[in-house]
Amino acid sequence: MRNRSFAIINVLGLAVGIAASLLIFLVVRFETSYDKFHSKRDHIYRVVSVFNTQDGSTYGAGSPFPVGPALRLDFPQIKEIANTFRRGTQQITIEESGKQKKFQSDVYYIEPEFFNMFDFEWLSGDPKASLSQPANAVLTKEIAEKYFGTWHSAIGKTIKYNNDNAQVYKISGILKNVPPNTDFPLGIVVSYTTLKGTNIGRNMEDWVSTFGAAYTFVVLPDNYSSGQFNKDLASFAKKHKPAEYAKDSYIAQPLNTIHSDDRFGNYGDHFFSDELVTVLKLIGLFLILIACVNFVNLATAQAVNRSKEVGVRKVLGSNRGQLAGQFLSETSIIVVFALIISVVISYLVLPFLNELLHTKMVIDFSDPSIILFLMVVLIGVSVLSGIQPDHRFKK
Repeated sequence: MRNRSFAIINVLGLAVGIAASLLIFLVVRFETSYDKFHSKRDHIYRVVSVFNTQDGSTYGAGSPFPVGPALRLDFPQIKEIANTFRRGTQQITIEESGKQKKFQSDVYYIEPEFFNMFDFEWLSGDPKASLSQPANAVLTKEIAEKYFGTWHSAIGKTIKYNNDNAQVYKISGILKNVPPNTDFPLGIVVSYTTLKGTNIGRNMEDWVSTFGAAYTFVVLPDNYSSGQFNKDLASFAKKHKPAEYAKDSYIAQPLNTIHSDDRFGNYGDHFFSDELVTVLKLIGLFLILIACVNFVNLATAQAVNRSKEVGVRKVLGSNRGQLAGQFLSETSIIVVFALIISVVISYLVLPFLNELLHTKMVIDFSDPSIILFLMVVLIGVSVLSGIQPDHRFKK
């Protein structure tokens, strides 16, 4: 209270530094958590294309449509294989009480096996029953409520794709809303067999054409390594692709690299490289250190003014440990205030950061990682900021 200006400058300086580091921590944690909630994530791979030319190699996330069925025949040891395909944003029409409503949405054509591989939860229906027959569709809870008011009332209703009477799909199941940290932003899922009745169907036996949004996923068994699978995929490509495309091949991309490897694509159209994660971690660390250095400089400037206080305390019997404890406790109080203000700043800034990065990050104090981060910051900043001034006062 006797040094208000000093306290305010210290608290605000630390608060801004801690808030920036907290926001960086949230970004790093969010971007590195993509699709980590799938129980089989360490065994899931995407079969991607490699195009080899005289100028080098280029890569594509998609694979020809026949790859999935051929993998089932040539690799009986792989029990789980699933094909997916995303069609671009088109008009979706629904009819309610004689009135038409029109929406814009992507549509995903997915085989039932996909939902045995990936842990997306269902509110109604199941993959085998809901996605085995042509012209069946599944909506997420959010989309169902947007289209029909409640997700319960969506069951059994129909939607029309691109205002085409030949592409009317019956709602046969409802998915829980997919988490924000996934590269599969599902909304409308249609049974994969429906593709055969569309203009895409003529490509189902084409080994040359590669659609960037046609993915093939596999779950490799424990006794079958990705290295061996890649060797076998090279032979697989030579066996099935026409001779003039013999240089092209396929490789297996681990699920945990889909969000970070921008050589390929993903359905979320959002990437965050491992190098960027490392850079952000270093920036966050430096921001904390700079805030501590600023605090030390201000505290050192106050040391002359407090030297008389220290002398009086020594005369009255205070020892070095007591003096050190006093100044460290004062530092801790300042850091606690700064920590509280930094959380408030982060709450205020986070919506703008989410809009900028197109993310859906939240500050959830039930998350142990956030509590641990704040505790480490509290202890670390208190020690780093308080140790040098205390050393000066011990003399």
